Amino acid sequence: MNNYTVKSGDTLTSIASNFQVSIRELMQANNLTSSEIKVGEILIIPAKEEIYDYYKIKKNDTLYKIARLNNTTAEILRQLNGLDENDYLYPDEMLLVPKKGLAFYITKSGDSIASVSAYFNTSSKDLVENNASIYLVPDQLLIYRK
Repeated sequence: MNNYTVKSGDTLTSIASNFQVSIRELMQANNLTSSEIKVGEILIIPAKEEIYDYYKIKKNDTLYKIARLNNTTAEILRQLNGLDENDYLYPDEMLLVPKKGLAFYITKSGDSIASVSAYFNTSSKDLVENNASIYLVPDQLLIYRK
């Protein structure tokens, strides 16, 4: 964890973006009940959270089986690991999988805050608070803490 002294023109959004943490994490770390901050105030910046775990492939594993075990989809695993649909999984290789309690979505053309929020079954506000930046360009990884 780091400390940050609020400067003129700072907002929770700009600070969260600069430190690549969500607004929610920033508010929780500092026991804030509103987004109001004052120049000179010292904020605790939470340590950047790791969002992946590793899964060691076993004989006869498939992406679908691994996805089911890790509460995600085969498509997310493919995209996270740079795999193609026809790639073979070799025993003892490691795959990135979402950490427990996190859900991932990789954006595609035509997505909106509303459509991604619906995918996670949450509000737009929660989606924005869970991600430091949302650009809605294809292939952006968005997360949601369940």
